[in-house]
Amino acid sequence: MNETKHESEMVHLTINNIPLAVPKGTKIMQAARKLGIDIPHLCYHEDQRIKARCRLCSVEVVGKRRLLAACSTEVWEGMEVHTDTQIVRDTQVAILQLMLANHHKDCLSCPRNQNCDLQRLCSRFNIQHSSLPSVCKEEPRIVTNPAIV
Repeated sequence: MNETKHESEMVHLTINNIPLAVPKGTKIMQAARKLGIDIPHLCYHEDQRIKARCRLCSVEVVGKRRLLAACSTEVWEGMEVHTDTQIVRDTQVAILQLMLANHHKDCLSCPRNQNCDLQRLCSRFNIQHSSLPSVCKEEPRIVTNPAIV
């Protein structure tokens, strides 16, 4: 009887055509990690509240008209997820381009240089600079607290 109950709490889906069963309530991001699939993300951290703001983790789900955020979307029975389609990659590149347009581009003097998720993702997607005009405002840095830059 316990085995039947345990089995009913599992959700069966596919990610990039690979079948997978995960517990009900699992997010797409977590399910993909079980398969070794790294979905790009910036605002997601498993120890923090899910924000789903950056949308870099957008994935294509069969039957849905728009891309869904993998960090905040729970899997469902029979779900078919694709993390590597052209629309997903184009969307991720566009999001990175928008972020770079609102970025100070002072990476060489930044304390996070060479330890920056944005740098890593731009390298992964072979983005050297934003093709969009800069909208970054020059504002004085807050230097009263070393935790805030």
